[in-house]
Amino acid sequence: MEIHRFGSECLETAADFVAAASILRGHPTATLTVVALCPAIAAPLDHALDAIAAGDLTAHHPAVAALLEWTVGIWSQLSDQPLPPTLEHDVTLISTTLAACATLAEVSERTRARIRTTAARLNARLMLRAIARPEWQLAEPESFLETDASALQAEPLAGLAQRSVRRYLLDGVSSGQRFVVPGAVGMAPDSTPVWLGTGGADYTATFIAGALSADRVVLWNSVPGLFSADPAIVSDARPLEQLNYREASELSFYAHDVLHPRSLNPLKRLEIPVEVRGFRDTTGLCTRIDARLSPGDLPAKIVSAVRGQTLIAVEGRGIAGRPQISSRLFETLSAEGIIPTMISQASSQASICVAVAGPDAKRAEVALKRTFRMEISHGDVEEVTIQPDVSLVAVIGIGMAHSPGIAGRMFSALGDAGVNVLAIAQGSSELNITVAVLESDTVESLHILHRRFALGVGTAPTGMPAVQRSPSTSPRQSARVFAPATVANVGPGFDVLGLALQGKGDTVVAERVDGDEVVILEVTGDDGRLPLDAQHNTAGIAAIETLRRAGVRAGIGLRIHKGMPIGSGLGSSAASAAAAAVATNILLGSPLRRIQLVEACVEAETAVAGRHADNVAPAVLGGLILVRSVDPLDIQRLPVPEGLLMTVVTPEFELSTRLAREALPRHITIPAMVRNSANIATLVTACYAGDLGLLAGCVVDDVVTPARATLIPGAIEVMQAAERAGALASSISGSGPSIFAMCHGPQIARRVGHVMQQAFRGAGLESSLLISAADCPGATRC
Repeated sequence: MEIHRFGSECLETAADFVAAASILRGHPTATLTVVALCPAIAAPLDHALDAIAAGDLTAHHPAVAALLEWTVGIWSQLSDQPLPPTLEHDVTLISTTLAACATLAEVSERTRARIRTTAARLNARLMLRAIARPEWQLAEPESFLETDASALQAEPLAGLAQRSVRRYLLDGVSSGQRFVVPGAVGMAPDSTPVWLGTGGADYTATFIAGALSADRVVLWNSVPGLFSADPAIVSDARPLEQLNYREASELSFYAHDVLHPRSLNPLKRLEIPVEVRGFRDTTGLCTRIDARLSPGDLPAKIVSAVRGQTLIAVEGRGIAGRPQISSRLFETLSAEGIIPTMISQASSQASICVAVAGPDAKRAEVALKRTFRMEISHGDVEEVTIQPDVSLVAVIGIGMAHSPGIAGRMFSALGDAGVNVLAIAQGSSELNITVAVLESDTVESLHILHRRFALGVGTAPTGMPAVQRSPSTSPRQSARVFAPATVANVGPGFDVLGLALQGKGDTVVAERVDGDEVVILEVTGDDGRLPLDAQHNTAGIAAIETLRRAGVRAGIGLRIHKGMPIGSGLGSSAASAAAAAVATNILLGSPLRRIQLVEACVEAETAVAGRHADNVAPAVLGGLILVRSVDPLDIQRLPVPEGLLMTVVTPEFELSTRLAREALPRHITIPAMVRNSANIATLVTACYAGDLGLLAGCVVDDVVTPARATLIPGAIEVMQAAERAGALASSISGSGPSIFAMCHGPQIARRVGHVMQQAFRGAGLESSLLISAADCPGATRC
C-alpha cells in the first residue's frame, strides 16, 4: 500500500493533472493520493479575504471570476462534458461565502478555513476527473480526519483520528477501492471543516499512512528530492540519496515548501519510509527518508537557512540566577501564540535571546516589555533589544555527533569571510548547529559553509576526517551506565504500569573490543548464576539489538555488575538490559533515541521474562510509565503526585519469574476485570490530579496479586501491616517477592518499612529495605 502526495506547485495546469494521473496509473500499489491546494486557486482567494478584512468590499469579484475561469479551463481540457454540479456547487459556495464576508465587512478564521477546504475539495475533484478510473473515489477528510477546534492550524487527534481513518478507508482499500483526498482538511469537534495549516497536505498523507500502516509514502514536489543546500542559491548543491528521520525533521524546519516538520511524526514509530521525488523530473532522482543511520562520507550533510527572522534579547545583570525570568519570557510568547525559532542563552544568565518570525517581532517586543516592566524600571532588566532582518543558518548531519571540530570549522569559515555571527544554538544531540546572521549575509554564508564542508557535486573533502561506521573512528572507547531497579504492575496494572526506583540497580560498562560481536567480559554480584553467552544474557541481547537498530557492526565487550538480587521482583533483567543498551548507544555516538532503546530492551526481556515493557521502559526512561502496547511500542509517561515515596521490602526469598507467571489465573471473572479496569483508570486520574487520597484507594489488584501472594510467605500480612502503619497502598512488586508500599512523607515511609520487615520476620524471612522517591531518573551515565 502506497500513499502519494502531489505538492501545491505540481498541479497548476491541465497537463499537470494528466501527468499526475499517469504517475498514479504507473504505480499499481498506489492506494490513496493527497492533493495539495494549488496556488492558482489559493492566492486569489487569500488576497480577496485580506482585502475584505482591510475594507475593500469589492475585492471578491475578481477572485471569484479567476476561480471560475481556472476551474472551467482545467475541466474543459480534461473532459468534453459540461462543468458538473459538484464543481459548480464548490465555486458557488466560495462565491457566496466571500460575498457574505464583504456584506458583513468581517473575515473570521472559520470563514477562511471554510473557503480553503472548499477550494481543496474542488482541486481534488479535478484530480479525480484526470484519473478517470472507476475504482478511484473522492474521500472527504471533514468526514473522518478528526482534529482539535483550531480553524487554521488544526491538529489531528491522534488516537481518535487514527480509528476514524481506519474505519472510513480500510474496508474500501481492502476491496480494491482507491481514494483522492483533499490535503490539509480536517473535521473539528463540532463537525465543521478546518484547515491543517502550512504543510497540511504532507501531514494528511503521512497521518493516513500511519493509521493504515502503509508500506511507503511518496511526496511529489517541484524539485527532485532533497539537496545538500537550496539548489536555487547554491548551484553545486548535491542531491541526497538518504536521510534519517531525525535529519529530515531538522531540515524540514528550514524547507517547509519541500517537507513540513510535523509530517514525519506519524511515520517514525512504524518506520514507514518516505520518498521525495520530482514531479517534472525525468532522471528518477529521489531522496529516501527512513530509520537508517547512514552518516555518509562526511559529518555534515546539509546547510540550510530560514530567512525573515528577528532576534529578541532580554538582557540585564539583575536577571542572573532568577529562574522565573526564563519561564515568564516563554509564557509571554506562548500567550501571544508566538513560537521561538531559536533559543540562545549565555552561561552568565545575563542575556536570554530568542529568534521569532519577522511578522511576530513587534507583538513579541510589546508583550515582553509589558511583562518585564517592573524589572526594567528597577534596572534588573536593562533592555529588550530587537535585531530585525536576520537569517538562521544551520549545518545538519547525524554524523556530526562526536565528530570533533565541526563547530570550529563552521565559525572559522564564517569568520574568515567576515560574516558576523549574532547568536549560536546547538542541541545536545549535536545533530544541528544553528547560527543567526544578518539576512544580507545569508547567501554568502550558505556558499561558504557548503564549500567548507565539501558538500557539493564533484567536491571532495580537504583536510576533513571521514566519518565511518566502525569502532576505530569513534573517540569514545568505553561507557559506564547505571540502570535502576523498577516496580512493575503497581497494583492493578499487570504488564501495563511500572516506575523507576532510586538506590538499587545494575551497572554495565560497554567497551570497544576486537571483532564485530558482542561479548560478555565479566559478570559480578550474581554468584556465578548468569550466562556469559551474550545471546542468552539480557544485557548481551540488548546490546546486540542496539547495534542492529543502529545499523552498525562493532565489537562490544560488556562488564556487568548486579546491584540487586536476581528474582527479587525489582526488574533485575530489565536493569541489565537498560544499562547495556544505553551504554552501547553512547559508545556509538548516541545515534538512537531512548524510545528505540526501550524497543531493544523489550527484545532482551522477551528472551527471559516474557514480552512486556513495564520494567524496561521505566528502567530506560525513568518515571512512572503506562504501556499501551508492546507491538508496536506505545508508552505514556504519567505525572507523579508530589511527595509520594516508595517503601520497598525485599525478603531473602527468591521467586522465579517463570513460577510467578505459572501462578496467574487462567480465567478471570467479569467483576474482577471490571474492578481492575476501574482501578487503573482511577490511578491515572489520581496521578494527573496529584490526589494522594484518590491514589490510596485504587492501587488494588483483584486478579494477579491474590494468586502470587500465596507463593510468598507472609505476603498478605506484610501488605496489611503496611496499610495499618499509614501506607497509602501496598502490593507485590512485579512478580515478587518484593513488596512495595506507597507513602506520603519520609517519617511514614520509615515507619511502614519497619513494620513490613517485622511482618516478614514473623513469616521466618529476613529482608532489606529501600525507601525511594516515586519519580526517579532512568538509566544514566556514571
